[in-house]
Amino acid sequence: MEVNLKKTQIMIFEKRKTKKAKPIFTLGNEKISVVQEYCYLGIKLNHNGNFSLAIKQLSEKALHALYSIRRRLNLHQLNPKSAIKIFDSIICPILLYNAEVWGVYIKNDFINWDKLPVEKVHLKFCKLYLGVGRKTSNIASRSELGKYPLIINVFKRIIKKAMDIVKTLNCNKAIPDLDSLTTNLVESCVKDTKENYQRFWRHKLENSSKLTFYTSIKEDYELETYLTTITNSNQRKHLTQLRLSNHKLMIELGRYENIPREDRICKVCQAGEIETEHHFLTSCEAYSSLRENFLNDLESDPTNETDLNEHSLSVEIMKSTDKETVIKLSKFISLCFEKRSKCLEARNADSQ
Repeated sequence: MEVNLKKTQIMIFEKRKTKKAKPIFTLGNEKISVVQEYCYLGIKLNHNGNFSLAIKQLSEKALHALYSIRRRLNLHQLNPKSAIKIFDSIICPILLYNAEVWGVYIKNDFINWDKLPVEKVHLKFCKLYLGVGRKTSNIASRSELGKYPLIINVFKRIIKKAMDIVKTLNCNKAIPDLDSLTTNLVESCVKDTKENYQRFWRHKLENSSKLTFYTSIKEDYELETYLTTITNSNQRKHLTQLRLSNHKLMIELGRYENIPREDRICKVCQAGEIETEHHFLTSCEAYSSLRENFLNDLESDPTNETDLNEHSLSVEIMKSTDKETVIKLSKFISLCFEKRSKCLEARNADSQ
């Protein structure tokens, strides 16, 4: 048999690089190269047994596929369920390729999991679809779409692979109903992990100053219905940005400019109030005519059951699942953001 030396390499597995002289391997009179990493069956292996290179490689391939889809499709125009299906059927298999192997080395730690390249691609998709910036909260971006961390999918694959190995050892006779046992184990693992994550998610929400407004309007970990209801992608994006505090209101802008919270005053009105989402929706005088039109429109709608007061305008209406109310709300918010931009532009022009 003839060996292709160009494709033949040797990798020595060791925990760390040693100062010892590397051994020399030859085949006939030809020297075989000793490498620090090797690609086997599409997975990059590292000499120290770490799968970080493999995870990074898979993430890069998945990100390339995501951008390729994005060039061909306007994600914002898609129904959220369709966009999620595209991700789950095309991007997810790339990210989780051979997860049965490298996944066993991943700790069940939701905080550190977000730092892995695989989950970063998942978050990239969520934020791209929602139309929010990269600094938007990870836990809020996922929960808005009802998406759980991919670590749950990894655990499912590991359990199924382990049970497949049990089957190959002919344990079917010793363990009756092995298939149903596998199904029960997977369902139990998924259920427990989702419950653990929901507790983690709720704790993070309640202890995040950035997500104070979101905490008041987000009740359940599920896909928000407004994402399906609102067909105008620009108006939907503005509503999402307000919900997830990915906007340029002073309450958020001041965070990045290190302005004390009490000094993040609204610049488009004379009320001297902190420009929070609540102020933006309920009391900023710059949008009084828009707000009046919006409220009159709601009051004239016989299907609207919301008691229109300051609290309901900033909280209850944001929770609404009524189609007409949600569409009117998104239009109102979009018009307010446009008005705000014009007011600030005029103010900056006057100051020059």
